[in-house]
Amino acid sequence: MHVSLDGFVAAVDGEMDWINIDDEMFDLAGNQTDKADTALYGRVTYQIMENYWPTAADQPKATKHDKQHAHWYNQVEKVVLSKTIKDPKKPLLKIISNKLTQKIRKLKQRNGKNIIMFGSPSA
Repeated sequence: MHVSLDGFVAAVDGEMDWINIDDEMFDLAGNQTDKADTALYGRVTYQIMENYWPTAADQPKATKHDKQHAHWYNQVEKVVLSKTIKDPKKPLLKIISNKLTQKIRKLKQRNGKNIIMFGSPSA
């Protein structure tokens, strides 16, 4: 999540045009995702990501970042905290709807790379 030093996340309408997005920012984000093999999402953020990243690299104007992140997204396990998604039937997708602390601890104890968390400021 992008947060300014004074705690600002987004405008009321969701605008985040205050964030300076450039190659340096994308490279920094890419370095962090490369160290992770599991992504932890809330339901809303997962649905936003799932609507974009699986095919982002295939778009005619896909950037270097789009291609790299789409490749990463399509090969990592996605763990979603949700009480409404019931039967995902998607490879690399796990839904956690109860016993969050216990189940996330189990994820952390597995062998592998880091778990990276993506989220929004609201539920």
